[in-house]
Amino acid sequence: MTDTSDKALLALADRVEKMQGRSHWDAAAAAAFRAIVAGRQAGVQVKPLVWSDEGNDQFIAQTVIGWYHVGLSNGRWAMMGPNIGDTRLSSLNDAKAAAQADYEARIRAALKGPNDDQ
Repeated sequence: MTDTSDKALLALADRVEKMQGRSHWDAAAAAAFRAIVAGRQAGVQVKPLVWSDEGNDQFIAQTVIGWYHVGLSNGRWAMMGPNIGDTRLSSLNDAKAAAQADYEARIRAALKGPNDDQ
């Protein structure tokens, strides 16, 4: 089971922000992790991604907004999703957590809270 607790997501955001040579996708992922924690603290939850094991260390999750792919490539775990380039992470759990965080951030972006102006 992938740990997507608030504590784990904040720790992952910290690790991603400290990575050498990180891309703008990595920075966006770190921001998404922090947004997930904020949304959860507001009481809204998004269902977890359901992963299909495609073999050869490749996993796919189909969603209403597109698919997420996690796979081992050149000794590092890569996460790709809807309009997301290749984000490299150090573990399968980190890659799945990154996908979950991105998915949750996109779903939450479409929701309107009671205190939202627009």
